[in-house]
Amino acid sequence: MYGIFLPDRLDKGFAFLAANRNIYQSGLEEGFVRQALKSAADRGPDAVNGVLRMIREGNVDTRNAYMEFPPDFDFQTLASAGELKTAVKTGAGSPALRAWAMKDRDAAYQWTMENAGGGGACEILLGRRNQGGPQDVAWSAARYEEMDADQRKALSDSARHFMTRDMEWIPAFSDAIRDPVLKEELRLRAVQGLFNGRNYLAERMLEVLGPPERRLEILENLQRDPQVTPPMPLDEERLRKKISAWTQDQSRIDAIINHLKS
Repeated sequence: MYGIFLPDRLDKGFAFLAANRNIYQSGLEEGFVRQALKSAADRGPDAVNGVLRMIREGNVDTRNAYMEFPPDFDFQTLASAGELKTAVKTGAGSPALRAWAMKDRDAAYQWTMENAGGGGACEILLGRRNQGGPQDVAWSAARYEEMDADQRKALSDSARHFMTRDMEWIPAFSDAIRDPVLKEELRLRAVQGLFNGRNYLAERMLEVLGPPERRLEILENLQRDPQVTPPMPLDEERLRKKISAWTQDQSRIDAIINHLKS
């Protein structure tokens, strides 16, 4: 099988993958992408650009394909070749961009902002490779604060997983934000965890958003964000118990529960 990673057979390998995707598990598809890019990266930017073209034309899923490129790989030349720009502009992401960020995050981020704006920066700011420690979070938070409002909105719109599987990252990310307005915006986003089974996260953020009266007001005005997935029923019993620690007004508690269930 690995003969398909030879330079003159990659096109056939991608064609086979596209024609037989139903027999592939996602892990095998990711393995194919990694092996193809590893083979191309050893040959240089032009070869990698060619593989990125095949990935685009074959509509191959690369979301979970992480790999390192050779230490001396020329990412700037790859960036000028075309396919990397197409990937970030269409929101497809790219293993090559993730590899560039692992090598020189500042350069990868600057290029991405210049070519795709905030909507293309999700992989670098919120990608799993940046969640290794406080320094990574602090760097991402600083870049987030530097964005203007339109860039932050573009990032938010593109980062749907920030409302789902990466929601747990919001506490650390918001802690690193210095601007109080931006800090509160992020924490309010995590309160949406009430709607997708992350009650513990929503409760944690409510505790730091203000005193009991402020928490109650937040819940009274909270609207379900349609981006929050997977939608799950409200844990009424747990939430009622939590709210009861903030107020003894049963009519107010009932009104909040009914509002959030509607």
